[in-house]
Amino acid sequence: MRVRVTLSKADRRLGIEAIRAKYALCMKTAVSAKARGWFYGENDLSRHLRLYIAPEDRLLSRADLARKFGVSLPVAGEGKKRGWVCPGYGATRLNRPSSLERLEKIGLEELLDCARIGALFVLRRWCARDQNKIGPFELSDLTQSNMLTFLELSADARIEQRGFRINVAILTATNFLKRNVWKHAEWRRPDV
Repeated sequence: MRVRVTLSKADRRLGIEAIRAKYALCMKTAVSAKARGWFYGENDLSRHLRLYIAPEDRLLSRADLARKFGVSLPVAGEGKKRGWVCPGYGATRLNRPSSLERLEKIGLEELLDCARIGALFVLRRWCARDQNKIGPFELSDLTQSNMLTFLELSADARIEQRGFRINVAILTATNFLKRNVWKHAEWRRPDV
């Protein structure tokens, strides 16, 4: 979480190097803090903390350096060139939940339920409009198509909302029927 840190009057009189040393800031942030009188910091200020790499650690590979300091591979590569790393840099990008974790959190039964609701809604509406041009489709065909779409959209955060999943299922089932009905245009429902 970003916190706005305001410098006191005594701190504003300090030089850039003194501000940088006191708050453990990088040079760019220290210069802007001196000019503005405040800076954005983290609660733990880990993003602005520099860890200097020992000369023997610079001989390590990028992967070993990343493991040792707990940073990503690109940050470790840059740190190897510069001689220091910021362990909190890019932490918000690294902690995003993966798309499969989202689907696991929702659960398979809930996903199947939303897929069936969307498919049934579309089948009822399609049958009410024109009963003869449905084609030899089953509910499982539409449900499977909906589940594949859920998997494709799993990276989107809105997939956790039930209403969004049902709307996606309705649109996917409608597109499935529109795509496949023309293939079976000559097929007629057998009269019972």
